[in-house]
Amino acid sequence: GDILDISSILSGFDPLTESIHDFVKAVDDGQNTIVQVDSSGTGTAFQTIAVLEGVRIDVDTLANNGNLIA
Repeated sequence: GDILDISSILSGFDPLTESIHDFVKAVDDGQNTIVQVDSSGTGTAFQTIAVLEGVRIDVDTLANNGNLIA
C-alpha cells in the first residue's frame, strides 16, 4: 500500500508524549478521506495534504497499518 510520510513537516512531534490527533486528522468526504495536517500540533491550523479517493479510513488505522509515518 501507499505511505504518507509527513515526518518532515511536523514541528517537534514526539509520539511518546504527544497525540498524533493534534497533528493529523482524517475527514470523511463521501467515499473519500481528506488527510489534513497541523504542523505545529496546536490543532487549530489544519491544511489539506492529500485526498484518498475511494478510501474511507481514520488516522489510527493509517498509523497502525504503517501507511502514515509521522
